[in-house]
Amino acid sequence: MDNRSKRKAARGVLLAVVLMLISMVGASFIQTSAGRVEVKDLRFETSLGYEMSALLYKPKWASADNKAPAVIACHGMYNNREMQDINLVELSRRGYVVLSIDMFSHGNSQNLPSQDLLPMGALEALKMVRTLNYVDTQRIGLTGHSMGGMNCDIAALMGDDGVNPPVAALLLNSCFATYQDTATGVYVNAYGSKNVGIIAGQFDEFLFKEVNEDGTVLLAKDFIRSDNAQSFLNFGENPGGKEVRSANTMYRREIDGKEAIRVIYNPAVTHPWSHFSRRSAKATIEFFDAALGTPDPMEPSRQVWQIKELFNLLGLTGMGIFAVNMALLLTHTGMFGSLRAEQEAPSKTVSPRWRRLGAVFGAATVIFCAASYLPIVIGAKSDNNGRLLFAQNTTFGIGLWAAVCGLFMIACMFIRYKLADGEERISLEETGIRPDSRKLVLTVILGAGVAAASYLWVGIGDYFFKTDFRIWVLAAKAVNGEKVLITLFPNLILFLVFYAASSVQINCFECRGEEDVRRAGRSTAVCALTAVAPSAILVIMQYVHLFGTGSVLFEKNNAHSMILWLFPMLVLIPASVVISRRIYRETKNPYLPAVINAILITLISCANTSTWG
Repeated sequence: MDNRSKRKAARGVLLAVVLMLISMVGASFIQTSAGRVEVKDLRFETSLGYEMSALLYKPKWASADNKAPAVIACHGMYNNREMQDINLVELSRRGYVVLSIDMFSHGNSQNLPSQDLLPMGALEALKMVRTLNYVDTQRIGLTGHSMGGMNCDIAALMGDDGVNPPVAALLLNSCFATYQDTATGVYVNAYGSKNVGIIAGQFDEFLFKEVNEDGTVLLAKDFIRSDNAQSFLNFGENPGGKEVRSANTMYRREIDGKEAIRVIYNPAVTHPWSHFSRRSAKATIEFFDAALGTPDPMEPSRQVWQIKELFNLLGLTGMGIFAVNMALLLTHTGMFGSLRAEQEAPSKTVSPRWRRLGAVFGAATVIFCAASYLPIVIGAKSDNNGRLLFAQNTTFGIGLWAAVCGLFMIACMFIRYKLADGEERISLEETGIRPDSRKLVLTVILGAGVAAASYLWVGIGDYFFKTDFRIWVLAAKAVNGEKVLITLFPNLILFLVFYAASSVQINCFECRGEEDVRRAGRSTAVCALTAVAPSAILVIMQYVHLFGTGSVLFEKNNAHSMILWLFPMLVLIPASVVISRRIYRETKNPYLPAVINAILITLISCANTSTWG
């Protein structure tokens, strides 16, 4: 049995490595257009004195004698340069030079001491792109999502300095444009002869809710009927008495001897979904094709970015498989052999009363965790003077919520244990809840080592292939030393409280009966659904309300943004349950998977948000 388990773990490690290598090679093949595009990882000093990080996708044919148009892509708040994968892949394969930046205080760009200079990121990228001798400076475009779009709007308006060529095209994704003169409130064509477009999602949680001059209140799905939208499509003229213009239609007018474009795309997407949408990608391709002229025209519907996402997901899956099987494989070594159980975790007949207690406390935990989320993360954002408590207030807020939920679970388990009859009570030693000090130290060493080895594969992909492991807003991205320190304190401590409590509850209190052992898949699924229920409830409530009424349920104090932070948890929490159950069944150690889960999930969380100096 022991040798069979060892061979199974070794095969699992091998499978994981193969999956991760396929992910790296496959994603690289797609993003380089089978070798026709060169991908560069850049660091450059900006005129503000802060270093900026970027990915540069350059068609290999572009040169000083054969210049290519360029597009600068900017991500939104709490994201990073890789979030612009669609633009990087689809535009570069059509012949554009594409630069996707890490905004200041995001990704690998330098952290700012405050948000004052945050809006200057796109302008600094524009200055850098204008220096590339293979870029046609008469055909430079900007596109950005949300905060990145605001950056691009500023850069497009400030970039006309009379010395450098102006920006030729601007596409604002999930971001409003400049409609009126800020001083007079009069409608104005702020963009002159530039080609400008807007992607306005019908279910945008943040933007495109308008009030017309006649008092008509419009939701995002009706944005095209707003005075601002109609003025924009009429090149800054007052829309009163004008024909009503439509979405998804390019309107053209000659301005200063040039033909200019105005267009508003109106896909049925949410705010975050717009940078992971086939429809938004099609709009982006169509816009820049018309605005800049595509060197290598292809039908906008011919998109391959989804294939890269599948390869990325394969790597993410492989990393999880690697963590589980490497941990189990190492328990067959001399150093960590004592962490391996002599037999699988004990099972016994569980009384109906114990099950009822579990259902009551489980429901109480779900309700408490769901109800406490917004109050905790809102309260954790800053002190009474508005100053950030930690460099990453988002990760700290979620970590604090997780720790509070973990403490609540511990209290519930303690009460349940005390209420149990003598025969129902679990053995704290046999189930691994109370390990000896030596095993606890070895557990921490092994868990930390496995987590580090697992995440090392992300670094390998980043260094050799310029890829990482991600799917939409869930991303394992390479981290620098600063992010590692932020991971260790205070965030890892907070997440560890939650994942330790969760592992003990799942493995020692819930899945301990003979039926649970016999039907391990079903019991694991039930535990996974229960664990993710608080996050899922909030997300479902928010989006059922949004799709039903056109407006979000949770909005006050920027709550709609905080609900978005839960999207990665919808995958990470169930995955952590699967990892925990798999490792516990062979080690009878609830803390080993807790350490691995806490480190990996904290690293993923810290790598994908804003950080302030």
